[in-house]
Amino acid sequence: SQEPWWNVKSEHISNAKVRFSWGSLGNAAGLSNYQYIQTLGISKSDYILDGLRQNYMSSPAALPGNLTWETATTYDIGVDLGFFDNRLTVSGDYYIRKTTDMIVNGPTVPDVFGASSPKGNYADMSTYGYELSLEWKDGFDLAGKRFNYSIKGTLADYYSVIDKFNNANMSLSEYANQSLDKNYYEGMRIGEIWGFVSNGLWQDQAGIDAAEAAAKAAGQSYYNPLMQTSKTYKLYPGDIKFEDLNGNGYIDRGQNTVDDPGDRKIIGNSTRRYQYGIHGGANWKGVSLSSADWNNIWVSAFFQGVGKQDWYPSNEASTFWGQYNRPYNQMPSWHVDNYWTPENPDAFLPRYTGYYAPFYGGHKNANTRYLMNAAYLRLKNIQVGYNLPSEWIKKLHLTNVGIYLSGENLFTWSPLYKYSKDVNVSNIGESDKDLTSSNSGDGYNEVFQHRPECYILKNRRLYEMKKNILLSGLVALLAIFSGCEMNEEPKSEASVDMVFSSENGLKTYTYSFYNVLPSRGSAFRRDATADYGVKNSLGGMEVGAYTTNSATSWSWSALRNINFFLENNVNESLSVTVRDNYNGIARLFRARFYFDKLVQYGEVPWVDKVFNEAEDPDLYNPRDTRDVIIGHILED
Repeated sequence: SQEPWWNVKSEHISNAKVRFSWGSLGNAAGLSNYQYIQTLGISKSDYILDGLRQNYMSSPAALPGNLTWETATTYDIGVDLGFFDNRLTVSGDYYIRKTTDMIVNGPTVPDVFGASSPKGNYADMSTYGYELSLEWKDGFDLAGKRFNYSIKGTLADYYSVIDKFNNANMSLSEYANQSLDKNYYEGMRIGEIWGFVSNGLWQDQAGIDAAEAAAKAAGQSYYNPLMQTSKTYKLYPGDIKFEDLNGNGYIDRGQNTVDDPGDRKIIGNSTRRYQYGIHGGANWKGVSLSSADWNNIWVSAFFQGVGKQDWYPSNEASTFWGQYNRPYNQMPSWHVDNYWTPENPDAFLPRYTGYYAPFYGGHKNANTRYLMNAAYLRLKNIQVGYNLPSEWIKKLHLTNVGIYLSGENLFTWSPLYKYSKDVNVSNIGESDKDLTSSNSGDGYNEVFQHRPECYILKNRRLYEMKKNILLSGLVALLAIFSGCEMNEEPKSEASVDMVFSSENGLKTYTYSFYNVLPSRGSAFRRDATADYGVKNSLGGMEVGAYTTNSATSWSWSALRNINFFLENNVNESLSVTVRDNYNGIARLFRARFYFDKLVQYGEVPWVDKVFNEAEDPDLYNPRDTRDVIIGHILED
């Protein structure tokens, strides 16, 4: 639009620009140090010769030919447009990225080769994507002052395809998500989810008998020999019904290749598609009040989301599968009245049973019925502000002072929340990188929200709290090795005076608090959903979240010791600073104690005083909610 031959009026087309770019960048991902040369390993022999263990050298590993960096080459074409004096602006890009010579495992070699196949430049991948942006800015007079507003929308999408890979047979992994299992084949789209097709639940025994008879006619003992839903693979009404896509009479994976996948097919893709954002803002140059000018009242909001994302929960997604995964897990609230019974045949979930193979097997048994839509819309940020008039602040030699309120992640909507709100849809594919470098999360990251609009705030508060509490755990571990322990509270007034009259006594007592650190013994596997006062299988009495039949770190005595300390650390012969210091240690360990209970049980009773398990009624109070417990933890 800046060219001399451009004669279009700016009120029609204000700006027009076409862009093209090309770039290439090398990447050493997958290459280790000195991988391009053969090195001789030096080791010490286990055999003794001439009275000494001799050094020896091992033969070098095989090298691929012409090893080099992988190269990413990007081609981009874009356009920028402005209309109506740039009140409407449009920007768009389409790009293709070719990643060549990727470092992957080498081709399969015969056994007589005598060495492992070396990694080399054996894979290529192409990525296709686009980015769009559309913005409208304008204003008008409101109450005699200018009111300005703008709204901007963005949309981006991409997908990646494997162009070359060492998988001549195009074999499939048993896992649904081929990318998570690092299994690829030529022509594959990254993020493919392979699974079975389910059109409901078995409703009657007659249908099951017909399917089992067809399987026996095909030489199979059971219709679904891949998933053990009972001790003998026998199907019952309420089990998931899988479709025999290849028509052989039973459920199988065929040769487990792209050409012969048995009864599996591509049922979804975990790649985030159609990522979008909507940003709106406005400011009002105000209303006159006396001689003051209320200037620049403004508001802005930013919505962000993903238009398409498929997710099949892993076998360890216990917040989703609940007791289908393991019978001692918690039962998610959305499971209640939502599982199959003869009286509830239209339920979403199958008959209720533990270690249920279609779920307990996770990705291996992915199917269309329980493939989740993890698209979402989130109110990422909203701000309301007011800039103070210059007449108010110029005497302070200031040019701009603003007051504003800001909210982060106040609302999230997702089709997934129809079922479970205990999963962070924006981090559903892998572990939280702030906590671990592994990729074992896949939907079972630690999350604590019941309502989507509260997720980020709670998660952030608990994460910061967790880091601080873990520091106290290190102090406690030091205490374990110090040999200074006090596993029982003082029993007499004389012992109380002895302990709480000196700093050394306080120090010795607080060494005992390491008992609140979690023990992963048999007590961990008790039924977390037991009601108060119900005898468990170990013969002890379940009281709230605590058990009274053992001296493990899960018993009530650990908390009683802490509360006893806080009630009795009042000896005025010690300075307030000393007493507060050790009170702080005690409260930190109490916070750690309740943090662990919050993670394991969800809701527990808060007890902040010395109690007796047989007499104190507080033990039998209803459990406090997560919000209440989190508040107490943060106070401590």
